[in-house]
Amino acid sequence: MRQYNFGGEALHGLWSTCAEKNLCPTQFPSPITMASSWNKDLWQAAARASAIEARALYANNLLQFPQTDGFGDGCAKSLEGCLGLSYYAPNINIGRDPRWGRVEEIPSEDPLLNGEYGSRFVQGFQGNGTYMLASAVVKHYAAYSLEVDIENMDPTVFCGNSECTLPNDRHSFDAQVNEYDLNHTYLPPFQAVVAANASGIMCSYNAVNGEPMCTNKDLIQDRLRDDFGFSGVVATDCGALNDASAHHHRYKNNEDVVTAAIRAGVDSNCGSTYTSAIPSAMDPSSANFTGLSAAELDPSVKRLLLTRFKLGLFDEQNENASTPTFSLDQVNSKDHQELALKLARQGVVLLKNQEEALPISPKTFKSIAAIGPMSNASQNLLGGYHGSAPFIVTPLQAMRETWGAENVAYSLGCNASGPLSSNQSIDSAVEVASQSDLVLLGKFFFSFLPQQNPLSNNISHTYRFGTLR
Repeated sequence: MRQYNFGGEALHGLWSTCAEKNLCPTQFPSPITMASSWNKDLWQAAARASAIEARALYANNLLQFPQTDGFGDGCAKSLEGCLGLSYYAPNINIGRDPRWGRVEEIPSEDPLLNGEYGSRFVQGFQGNGTYMLASAVVKHYAAYSLEVDIENMDPTVFCGNSECTLPNDRHSFDAQVNEYDLNHTYLPPFQAVVAANASGIMCSYNAVNGEPMCTNKDLIQDRLRDDFGFSGVVATDCGALNDASAHHHRYKNNEDVVTAAIRAGVDSNCGSTYTSAIPSAMDPSSANFTGLSAAELDPSVKRLLLTRFKLGLFDEQNENASTPTFSLDQVNSKDHQELALKLARQGVVLLKNQEEALPISPKTFKSIAAIGPMSNASQNLLGGYHGSAPFIVTPLQAMRETWGAENVAYSLGCNASGPLSSNQSIDSAVEVASQSDLVLLGKFFFSFLPQQNPLSNNISHTYRFGTLR
């Protein structure tokens, strides 16, 4: 039986390196932008396009490295290694606070919309044929979006002074959630994707009401499996099992952790905790023997193998089997590029058009200043969990191509994060802005601006654009 990678990333297009001939996967807008289109058919189409490209890149890996099951230097790979057909996507957590660093990864703050987005993603990604196109492992279950990633952070950076108490970081956060919030806010999106036949669900780093999610029998076995009827694979977030002992301190060792996880209904471990601790948990001669039995592993083995059967991975040599096959011509195809562009256009949200300044035209504004770290950004504009982009056009490049390079000046102004080493960039931005009729600020919405904005003087119009992080 071939070795197989049960982990990969496909949040908005595949997180993958390029294949031969510089064939790079199509990158779609971040989920919060796609959701803002309110176009459910496009969500499903984008997920299907990603699954088709996953099939093509996986097949090419097998072709390039037949002796090692598609694994080898130079393979098309994601964060977790050479591509398989199982991917940790979509992310349907609830956006309770815009300061949460993963808001761009989720559809919205609304349980109904997130459930619908997740369902359409699953339907497109997995398809409706005899075999799945690819396996969607929906994340992060559950109540994950309350945590803050503040590992090793200075309190002054987080809350402005050294006296404040930092909340627990993402690896030790214990979400205290009442039954009403669980049943009306955090769990409904996952109920929706279960109804859409999601083949996998990822348990999260956090604890809920004292129990780490990846050992939480109440929420995984009792609710997700027994109450919601989920029969697929439950996979851990990467390193989450180790967190249960090392950061949550709920268990004294990893043998206790893996035993609790298996009994909670967790099948797949992103990390090494299962492989390192299950043998000693089952060994009566081990000091950390827990009584875990081979029979208790059987349900997980069956679910993992069933996923591979549903993907057609045991029928690839059967000429009569209708296993999905796609060539590399599908990777970043013209149709997929046009789909990404359509989603980007339909996902644009115009909050305000002050004095009807939009659309911008050189006939109205003779000189334009593009200022800020996002004005000429490249990788940042791809959003989190992006793959190797087939091409990148920065806002500045597009502005100059549209309005003429001689009409668009540029200055960095400030960093996307962290302080400036000097005021040189601000001084330059002020000078560029003072000579322009229109200023476009390309920045993160949650960057800090001084109370007195030096760019606001002697400029006819100032507009901000950027990405929500």
